Amino acid sequence: MIWGTYPQEGATDYQRELSRYLQKLWAGFIKDPSGQGPGWEKVDADGNNIACIGCTGEVAELNLIASATVDGWCPTYELFFGRVKTPFVKA
Repeated sequence: MIWGTYPQEGATDYQRELSRYLQKLWAGFIKDPSGQGPGWEKVDADGNNIACIGCTGEVAELNLIASATVDGWCPTYELFFGRVKTPFVKA
């Protein structure tokens, strides 16, 4: 979504709007990395929270959510993906 290279067919208006917003944020950061930015609250440096942009349905809204909300599922998927062999990689 950041680069606008996702499949546009079937995308919702919200997804298109969110993609444009993320592109605008990245362009602003590239232009001035020390600039004011969008004015969001800082994300915890200790890693207990992660930023979720647009996760409530508001494109420009950033919410801090507990990293365990997302990362808590990792052990479940690691069990599965640890057994998957990628046939496309040549040894």
